[in-house]
Amino acid sequence: MSWFTELLDRGVKEKEPAPISKPVTESVKKIKVDLINSEHLFYDLLFGDTAKTSSRNEVVEKAIIDRVSEVLINPKNIRFQSFPKALKDTLDKIDSDEDIKNIQKSLEQDPILASDVVRLANSGAFSNSSNQVTSLQVAIARVGFHSLKQLVTAAVMERMMTKVSPLYFKLFGEKIWQHSLLTARICEQKAKQVGYDPYSAFFIGVIHDVGKIAIFSELVDAVQKSEEDSEPGSLYFRKVMTSLSKQLTYNIVRSWELPQAIIEPIKQHIVVGKVQSDNKLVDILVESKLISELNLLYLEDMISLDEAALIFEKRGYDESNIEFLQQSKTR
Repeated sequence: MSWFTELLDRGVKEKEPAPISKPVTESVKKIKVDLINSEHLFYDLLFGDTAKTSSRNEVVEKAIIDRVSEVLINPKNIRFQSFPKALKDTLDKIDSDEDIKNIQKSLEQDPILASDVVRLANSGAFSNSSNQVTSLQVAIARVGFHSLKQLVTAAVMERMMTKVSPLYFKLFGEKIWQHSLLTARICEQKAKQVGYDPYSAFFIGVIHDVGKIAIFSELVDAVQKSEEDSEPGSLYFRKVMTSLSKQLTYNIVRSWELPQAIIEPIKQHIVVGKVQSDNKLVDILVESKLISELNLLYLEDMISLDEAALIFEKRGYDESNIEFLQQSKTR
């Protein structure tokens, strides 16, 4: 029996063990749908598959929850970065159809941003070419003017979301960023398929988890002040992070004074599954988020393609989404 199957068996009473000779998909299909929780698996990927139970950790984590609850009551107390000026200026210039040379010069005023744009232009997220580009001009030419907004947005948001220390927390931020960028790229593709603005979908995918980063930033601060060698990960902390991060994301995004077309799907995402949404971008985000989670779990060999296909089936999604996972492992 695989680790995945054992996880789904947790809490299931009087269940006959599956014969060893049966394929894993046959045994998994007997599990109740509500026990197939890819988000729980995803937290195992972020924190490790052993939940921390030390009382010392819980004291620190509960202090964070109190802080986050306070922020939710009064969003003005959010200690999170404002919307990056460099990104806003660049997006405004692109939307104003400014000459590409002027946009390039603007980006070059921020050497770190320019180098991040070049690096991402060489990444698998934006390029399938093995030929590396070394200049901003060539990087822009490679992705094309229409994809420049996505590239610059990714470069700026990556810096915001991974600027966390010490090492343990930095790794968490990087994993969340990897998930957010992949979600954004899938959102973009699915938006194109149904005739929606691909950049809006991409941007929503990139920012949908900033609440988790904000919560984790608070955790970093609390751990450093406590002078304890603690690592987060208790089931309690995971549960609260899941329940509060969406609302915190919305509060942060709203404070950035972004267009309503961006804010509204993030708002509706808070109650997805509880209230019927009529916003197609919300549906795209939820599906893309699931694909991204399963993709990262698959890359870490935490689930198989058969298990991923079963989750898609149980969640009511087209199993053709499995192609996203197959492509990622061949790169």
